[in-house]
Amino acid sequence: MELLAVLLILGLLVGVSGLALGALRSPRVAKSVRALEAARTKAIRTGNAALVRVDSVAVSFLPDGSSSGGTIVDGVVVVVDPLTGAVHAIR
Repeated sequence: MELLAVLLILGLLVGVSGLALGALRSPRVAKSVRALEAARTKAIRTGNAALVRVDSVAVSFLPDGSSSGGTIVDGVVVVVDPLTGAVHAIR
């Protein structure tokens, strides 16, 4: 009887874990968001400023993580915080 209970619990754990793994995929983001985040990461890692142009808007990222800031409309509204350099997509 105990073996049956253990097998039942293990089966539930495997089932729930399988469902949870599907939710671990990264969310879809606009190309402009990926380009901005990659430029910020590059600036921080290399210690050199990085410049990204999306349409007619240019955003520069500095090695300390800050940026020139800006707002880009590329299917979604993308806001770059000038103080932290964080990229936020607003739907």
